[in-house]
Amino acid sequence: MNRKVSLKNVAALAGVATGTVSKYISNPNLVKPQNREKIARAIKELNYTPNVLAQALGRGRSYNILLYIISENMIFESTWLHQLPLIQVVGDYINTSKYNMHIKVGKTNETDAVLEYIKKNIDGKNIDGVALVSTWQVSKNIISMLTKKQFPFVLVDNHIPEIETNGFVIDNAQLAKDLVGYLYDKGHRKIGFISVPTEQQHIKERYQGFIEGLKERGLELNESWITYGDFSIQSGRKAAYTILKQRELPTAVIGGNDNMAVGFLNGVIEHGIKVPEEMSIVGIDNSIVAEACIPQLTTAQLPMKEIGKAAIESLINLIENDQFQITKKVFQCSLVERNSVATIKNTK
Repeated sequence: MNRKVSLKNVAALAGVATGTVSKYISNPNLVKPQNREKIARAIKELNYTPNVLAQALGRGRSYNILLYIISENMIFESTWLHQLPLIQVVGDYINTSKYNMHIKVGKTNETDAVLEYIKKNIDGKNIDGVALVSTWQVSKNIISMLTKKQFPFVLVDNHIPEIETNGFVIDNAQLAKDLVGYLYDKGHRKIGFISVPTEQQHIKERYQGFIEGLKERGLELNESWITYGDFSIQSGRKAAYTILKQRELPTAVIGGNDNMAVGFLNGVIEHGIKVPEEMSIVGIDNSIVAEACIPQLTTAQLPMKEIGKAAIESLINLIENDQFQITKKVFQCSLVERNSVATIKNTK
């Protein structure tokens, strides 16, 4: 029955042009409200099912978006916890649109394979846009290929310093500077940091921001208060053992992520240090572990949902408007205060 009902039948019943019905099916917001109501009633009455595939092919579109996650060779649990809210928001947003989402996971050391996969899907007209999600710098060769093809793409939770377009990123350096400032305002002058020896963008920028935050407030960078982990809770505990061996201890420590901060917190408590009375600890992520420890961890909330929504919304707008570039957007973080930081008397 549905196959015999045509676009013309719907248009006739609704009292509008066939072009208006076609436009309604493509994007209802492009049609006047009164006509939208007429067309919706006609479609329901006729039980009309539009041939979406035929329409897509006619426009040269697939209505598919590729979400390509590029991660470390051995993906850490903390990576998925960090990116899950972003991926969930992107998926939820696409589910309310006429687009479909295809997810692909690649590795940072397989740049050629990532590039070839994206290029193959573009040339085959299998996708209309690409969202690249990574906490590692995406290869410039991939960006160069997308730019030359003028193909719609967004960098999600990622940026390339030399490129001022298409990025949706957290200001990780400012985040760390703000945490130093927060501790400074609480009276702390001896501040340590738990970093990770890696090329991952976020931790590098956070460590750099930490150093800049110390300089801006005239504080000493004490190398003995800088220790390293691998993003895990256990590595944070080991970092605590390292710092506690020092002759002079910091009054506060910033963890490069919540996992390491919680591990550090547990480690110092195991050695008889009271938190926050004798040492304050701050994390970054506002993940589930921040509330599971005792005392609960003061940390920074990352705007992952906001980044995901803004990125996918912008990508669809680029596709719909036949564009491929948009100005980079930088997001700030917010502090979530709990019980792991004390105000101390400034002795400087």
